[in-house]
Amino acid sequence: AEGSVWEGVMAGGHFKLDNLTALVDRNRLQISGSTEDVMAQDSQEARWAAFGWNVVSIPGNDMAAVDSALTLAKETKGKPTVIILNTTKGCGVSFMENLAVWHHKVMDDAQYETALAEIAERKASL
Repeated sequence: AEGSVWEGVMAGGHFKLDNLTALVDRNRLQISGSTEDVMAQDSQEARWAAFGWNVVSIPGNDMAAVDSALTLAKETKGKPTVIILNTTKGCGVSFMENLAVWHHKVMDDAQYETALAEIAERKASL
């Protein structure tokens, strides 16, 4: 699938598809650990820019930043936009936050209730 993704990225840049916006969730974790430990990656920003995309890199758990980036993408002319969302996996749930094990682990009933309560508390504080 990744080959198809990059073919689409190249086509988007080549055809200057300014009505196209891609969102990339970069939480830096995968099932077996940190993405950098498993397979070091070059700059996502540089890679997308090399294919002719407008690149916006933001704190992805900040909804105001996401909204602003989407507005900027809509206003960008002559090239597609990628928004790289630098996120924290499990953001807002204390026992899950930034832990690779939660890439695949299933919550038990008590954890589920705790997670819902923490998310509700966070939402109420916004």
